[in-house]
Amino acid sequence: MTLFVRPRYHDFFIRGMVPLQHYWPIRDTSKCTSLKFAVEWGNNHTKEAQAIGEAASNFIHEDMKIDYVYDYIFHLLNEYAKLLKFKPKIPPGADELCPETMACPTNGIHRKFMEESMVLSPSDAIPCTLPPHDPSVLGSLRDRKDKSTKQVESWENEYWEKLTGINYGHRPLERQEANLSRKINDYVFHLLKKYAKLLKLKPKTPAGAVLNQWASSGDGLRKIFMEQ
Repeated sequence: MTLFVRPRYHDFFIRGMVPLQHYWPIRDTSKCTSLKFAVEWGNNHTKEAQAIGEAASNFIHEDMKIDYVYDYIFHLLNEYAKLLKFKPKIPPGADELCPETMACPTNGIHRKFMEESMVLSPSDAIPCTLPPHDPSVLGSLRDRKDKSTKQVESWENEYWEKLTGINYGHRPLERQEANLSRKINDYVFHLLKKYAKLLKLKPKTPAGAVLNQWASSGDGLRKIFMEQ
């Protein structure tokens, strides 16, 4: 089963892939807990997990054929060219890169992929035709992807609620940030405690210093150092 962390930016091919059909979505705000649940779910639903993996593999092999990629690049560059307000020119002294120049210095699998994608002759077919822009189709696909992602997140919340007794259905992001803050505080506490053991002097509060509430509460830095 393919695990896909929710990205900030999208590759062109991911727009055609659907959660729970081609991949399992992983939250970018809490990767560890999300990955843990994904592994648990996959181990308990091996057939479904295998089907998702096979669908992703088929998508790459069938819908990501190099001819389709070239068609995409063709249309992308044509649409981009329409936005240009100047006529591109080859700058003086520019060197032309031919396929041989690019492939010769490479080795291994990188060279293999470059050779497989090399165009040896003109295409015998014209590029595919872009379908007319239909907001309803795009909206339907987006809604389907959002619904699948929310379904996974709901299953994940239920899993952790049963495991920890904490209701993750309300303000999950704030709760994750609070958990992270506690972990950071614990780390700093133990780090400073180890550092205090290395000190050969007893720290003293400078005259006129003002202790904040955290330090004066007995659980902060002052207690850590004074205990050593």
